[in-house]
Amino acid sequence: MDEATFLQSILNAPQDDYPRLMYADWLEEHDQYDRAELIRVQIALEGLDIDAPNRADLEDRQHDLLSGGAARRPASLPISVQIRHTRGLPGEVSLHLDEFFADPKAIWQIGPIHALELIGTSRQDFLSGRTSGILLGDLVRLMSQFVRLPELQRLQRLSFQGLPLTDEGLTILCESPHLTQLTELRLANARVSTEGILTLMRSPIFQRLHTLELRQNPLGDSGLASIATRRELEQLRALRLWTCNLSEDGCAALAASPFLTGIRELQVRDPIGDAGLAALLAAPSMRNLQQLSIAWSNIGPEGIRALAQSRVLGQLQSLSLVGHRLDTESIAALTGSGQMRPMRRLELSQLELPPEAALVIANEPTLAGLRELNLTVNRLGFPGAQAIANSPYLNRLLRLWLSDNGIGTPGWSVLRDRFGRRLAF
Repeated sequence: MDEATFLQSILNAPQDDYPRLMYADWLEEHDQYDRAELIRVQIALEGLDIDAPNRADLEDRQHDLLSGGAARRPASLPISVQIRHTRGLPGEVSLHLDEFFADPKAIWQIGPIHALELIGTSRQDFLSGRTSGILLGDLVRLMSQFVRLPELQRLQRLSFQGLPLTDEGLTILCESPHLTQLTELRLANARVSTEGILTLMRSPIFQRLHTLELRQNPLGDSGLASIATRRELEQLRALRLWTCNLSEDGCAALAASPFLTGIRELQVRDPIGDAGLAALLAAPSMRNLQQLSIAWSNIGPEGIRALAQSRVLGQLQSLSLVGHRLDTESIAALTGSGQMRPMRRLELSQLELPPEAALVIANEPTLAGLRELNLTVNRLGFPGAQAIANSPYLNRLLRLWLSDNGIGTPGWSVLRDRFGRRLAF
């Protein structure tokens, strides 16, 4: 078999590891050792539990292989086209709309693509009525062409970033006969209204989705209340709501929905305040929540106390709090709640935390299970870095982020001595 035959066999069965492993053997036989190893390493990492003892070594090796050029990309592709390798081959592509439509067939020839992101262009072009060099009025026509592409049947994730689809474009997308494998849809600044989302929810596409991301679409509290009453929400596992003009009333409507018991991940980035967070935490539908992200939502000490006392905290494996004004006492209430042993990922960024907060985190035994810790953009300084470096409990970290904390060279030195390659930038 030649290389083209192996690649075609992978395209014919993109979810099957066997053709990829056979291809890795072929690459090794032809002295392409790094490419072969990248396939094997990424397949091993796929679905590997975050607590697996060999995960750190595999991630380090993956980093070395990717840095060393094992991830090949066609030389003819513009540098602006971003490619991410998954399971050893190009799997995710992000590019501008005009780049995609310049030669749609070329994108699918890159590899077994399963995730596609189409993005807009500069704010200046957007405000002047142009998107990626294409008139906004042409988007409907382009969407009509897009949904007829048979290659869409490969996609598991589809993202629109800064492209004003409007309800009309979304309706056309819903009519595609080829999006049969789609499980994740991301709509960012798509100018989609509540009616557009309700149309999506009534379509066959939505019946297969487990992740819906809505960013910068002005749903408002009333729009979210309408969506929350729909039984179609039952199959969702992840709901991401960023900058959708929500307040505590929208959170109350979401909390009252009986159709969100399947939700494992919830992201909110709107000024919902302490009352909005408390409403979500008290909702019976949140009983299966495992990942929670609350960003730039005007959360204060009262909201953190509600989180610390809620049963939700004890089931979370991932918690992200970004862009609030919190103090050391709030962090102590959260980490000292006795409920954070299941936590594997913790992000406390842009909170203006002082060095004392780092000391609280470093000395909390219930955080011993953490695999990822992100404390970027705070005020930890050298004392905070030293506290983290001297922690007797943060031994299992795979990644640690501490940039933009005024740590200084001595601080980075003690962190590298303790965490080595686990220290991320």
